[in-house]
Formats: sequence, C-alpha cells, structure tokens
Amino acid sequence: MESRVEESSPLDPANRPSNPPLMTPPAGLERLEPQEPTTAKLDWTCETEATDALLGAKHVLAPYKYISSLPSKKILSIFVDALNIWFDIPDVTTTQVKNIGHLLHTACLMLDDVEDSSPLRRGQDAAHVVYGQAQAINSANYLIIWAIDETRKLGNTSCLDDFLREMRNSLIGQSYEFHWRENGICPSEAEYLEMVEKKTGSLFRFVAKLLTTLGPQNRDLNLDNLSSMLGQYFQIRDDYKNLTDTTYTDKKGFCEDLDERKFSYLIQHAWNLQSPSGARFQELFKNTEGNNKDQSMSRESKEEILEILRNMGSFKKAEEKMRELLEGIIAEVGRIEEACGKENKGLRRLLEKLAE
Repeated sequence: MESRVEESSPLDPANRPSNPPLMTPPAGLERLEPQEPTTAKLDWTCETEATDALLGAKHVLAPYKYISSLPSKKILSIFVDALNIWFDIPDVTTTQVKNIGHLLHTACLMLDDVEDSSPLRRGQDAAHVVYGQAQAINSANYLIIWAIDETRKLGNTSCLDDFLREMRNSLIGQSYEFHWRENGICPSEAEYLEMVEKKTGSLFRFVAKLLTTLGPQNRDLNLDNLSSMLGQYFQIRDDYKNLTDTTYTDKKGFCEDLDERKFSYLIQHAWNLQSPSGARFQELFKNTEGNNKDQSMSRESKEEILEILRNMGSFKKAEEKMRELLEGIIAEVGRIEEACGKENKGLRRLLEKLAE
C-alpha cells in the first residue's frame, strides 16, 4: 500500500484509493487461483444452550454470537486448513481445532475492545457497547473456559499444556503493551517485536502445535518460527493499515490507534528517532485535556502526527519490516515444504492475501 501522499494527509479520502495494495508480493508468492479455505462446517452450538435448566447460557453467549455474526476474513481457519496439507488430519478434528481458535480469538477481540475503549468492531458497535462491559467480559471469560474444555476433549494432555503456555505468553505480551501505554513508555523495536511475538503470535503457535500433536504424519515439524513471524507480520500490518487504510477507518474509526495512545510499530519508530520533529510529535501524542487518558485525539492532531510520521520515514520503515518478515515467512514455508516433500499452495495463497 502506498503510504505517502505528496500534498496532503495519507488519510485524506480524496487523495488515496479505497483499497490500495499493501505491497508488491515478493518472489515466492506468484499469483495463485483463489480457493475456498475450508469445506468443513463449523459448529458453534454450546452444550449448555439446549437444556431444561431455568437459567441457561442465553445471556452469557449473546455477546459472542453477536461478534461471530459480523463479517470476518477467518484468517485463523484458513491458516489451520493450509497447515493441514502437511498433516492430513480428518475434517472432524481440524474443525475442533478451528472451533477452539475461534472461541479464543473472539474472547480476545471482546476483551481488547473493552481494554482499549474501542467503540467499533468490524464496522459495527463493539460487544461492550451493545451489552455493557460487565456482560462482554463475562462472555469472554466463558469462551476461554469453553475453549479449555474443547481442548481437553482432544484427548491429549500436550494440547492442554500448549493451551496454557500460549495463553500465558499472550497475557504477558499484552501486559507490556498496557504498561507502555498507561505510563507513556516507548519500547525499543526489539521490545515491541518480542511483545507482538508473545501477544499476537500465541494463537498462531497454539493452533499449529495442536496440528503437530494430533497429526498422523510430520509430527516432528517445528512451526514455532513460522507462526511467530506470521504473528509479527500480522500485527505490524494491522498497525500500518490502522493509519493508512480507509477500510479500517470505516470499521474502527479514523486512526483509532492514536486515540488509544498505542505504541504501534510506526509510533515507536518515530518516537525513538533523534529528530527535530521528535519533540513536537511526542507532545501531540501524549497531549490529553485534563489528563483524561480516554480523551480522543482531535482530527487536527492526528493529521499532524500522520504528516510527521510520513516525513520521518515511519511508513516506509513499516513497509520495509513487513517485506522483511514476509520474505522470512516465505523462506520458512519453503524449508518446511522441502522437509515434507509437499508444496503448500494454500499457505502461499494466505500470504498473498495478507500482502494485498
């Protein structure tokens, strides 16, 4: 995606296409024919819904069903289907894995929106706006317990071990993101990347580990590096699009990360540069009226920050890092393909989709 506009803000709708490409796909991502990601039907029926109990699960599931009904790209399910080319696991088991991933991902979305005070999710009101914070948090906690139970049903204690390990990683990573934001501490690039590896990479690693544990073949594959790099790429891509993509503006609001005072990849890059513009940038980023951390940033301040980020090369730096990660992911896919003796066109389609 083109991150620079010559005469005006990169987020001025009059000066940018609605869906510009993120980057030209690097070598190894030749254009592939589109293909349905999965043929397995996902079953989200909860056992406790249909009972003769006076008080059932109707209300605890309502926020979950609401978020699940919103449009989604289903990246995690596509990832599971793509990886399964190497493991040949029956559809019934991969559907269980995708269900578990969906439960955890939905729980994370609801909790993230509460923790970030985000009013929108996928272009609609966030769950806590519709149902209240308490009910959204309660529903998210229920989904986590449900996911634990579904993991237990896979019948392998290693699956539960992996669940707990990656949930800990996710929470530790997020704790640093909160600490930096609440205390106005900017991480280094290395600290940011490790945080993202823990927070965003955890779910990719978890479902990949489930497949290596449950698969009838190639169980000695180590997909941690692939999953971690994909998590980093996915998060930096999200940081970038939050400040440059009109589709994100429609779904989440205008530069929502700036309202959150989130130290995204682009923000940490500009903050850590020794530049004459640095002092003004930090002043704009930290400034809130009456020390109210929930205060939205004015559009004028956002526009000025975007201009500074462009002039300081932060958009270009993010593009370079995404390309570096994508090339690393492609190389890792090639290494695994060679080890398995099987090309993974599904995974390459997913990478091509993410690069759009």
